[in-house]
Amino acid sequence: RRVGMVFQHADEHLVCPSCWEEVAFGPQQMGLPAGEVDRRVREALERVGLEGFGHRVPLHMSGGERKRLAIAAALSLAPELLILDEPTSGLDPQGEELLLAILASLPMALVLISHDPLFIHRLCQRTVVLHRGRIIRDDDTPAFFFDDRLKAAGGLDFTFSGPCAASAEQHHST
Repeated sequence: RRVGMVFQHADEHLVCPSCWEEVAFGPQQMGLPAGEVDRRVREALERVGLEGFGHRVPLHMSGGERKRLAIAAALSLAPELLILDEPTSGLDPQGEELLLAILASLPMALVLISHDPLFIHRLCQRTVVLHRGRIIRDDDTPAFFFDDRLKAAGGLDFTFSGPCAASAEQHHST
């Protein structure tokens, strides 16, 4: 009830024949009254930009729409913490920007599992790198990306992406 999870591949998350049923499933399992379920479904779909999609079939939607639907399903549970595994996987740049705006607007704590340095740079306050099950870095995100001693961590090379993230951030803030 306190933690929501969104898988890397939305198709592993989605099981219902309509968007409304998908988002309503969790609140219904919690035994919430029908009016509360309806309210949560409407608010969650609206929050992810899928208002009016209630009767759509998830399998007929784009990958980005399905990812946002999976997020709406998690949000309908009103979690205090939302965990997202590779949220930008399979998204085009426009889909990434939309997802970034959605996640930045959420009123709960987020844990992102990601290999996307630009997304991490723009959304995360802290960056933790795991390698073989151990924490090898735990820094505030700006310090992580702009540490001149960092050449590679956990198989990810940040020597190129650090300057790219800074450039993207400057462009985004103007």
